[in-house]
Parts: sequence; structure tokens; C-alpha cells
Amino acid sequence: MIDLLVALAIAVMSVRSANALRRQRGLFTELQVSTQAVPLIYLFPLGPLVLFVAVLLGLAPWLACIAAVALPLPGVLAVRRASAAFERSGTSRARPMLDALSVAFICGAGAIAFAVAATGMAYLFQVMAPVG
Repeated sequence: MIDLLVALAIAVMSVRSANALRRQRGLFTELQVSTQAVPLIYLFPLGPLVLFVAVLLGLAPWLACIAAVALPLPGVLAVRRASAAFERSGTSRARPMLDALSVAFICGAGAIAFAVAATGMAYLFQVMAPVG
């Protein structure tokens, strides 16, 4: 049950931060920062979703973990690049962007940690399950 709540929190916060970044699109162009991070943030909730679907379909947990980590990873890297570019800008108008990028980074890192932890727990319970 807690896994669904964590996945829902990742989904809500990543969509909110991506929407906040989309609203300030003019600042991206003004400071000449790439906007590639914004659409990649929408991939963060797909990582936990891949794990849930893999469980329902009975797929190998490690393959699902690789896919669940691979989905948010480009977004996390793009968010770090955009965050560094806004930090270098030195303007106070970039503060809301940096806040939204920080939330997006936490969501992406949380999605990756969730995928690894959920897969580890699945294997732990599989190994500890009584045989017979």
C-alpha cells in the first residue's frame, strides 16, 4: 500500500514541477537554457508504473528494475544541467525555476530509489519465502 502512495507522490510532484517550469518558458529562452528537461520530467512517474505492470504481467523483476531506472535517468541528468545553468545566471528571477528544478530532481531521484528498493524487497521476500 505504501508503494502506491510513494508512486502517487512522485507522479503529483513531478507533474507540478514540470508545469511550473513550462509556465516560465520565457526565462529559459532569455537565459539561453535548454528546455529539454521539461518533457523528460513527465517520465518520472513511469518508472514506478513499469514496476507495477511488471508485477501484474509476471515479468522478471530485474528487467523491470532496469526499465524503471532508465526512464527517469535522462530527466534527472537534464534537470541537473538546467539547474547548474540557472545557478550560473546569477539573477534572482531564476529562484522559482531553481525551486521547481530541485523538486523535480528529488522526484527523479526518488523514482530511481523506489525502483531499486522495490526490486530489492521483491527479491528479499522471494528468497525468504518458504519452499514447498
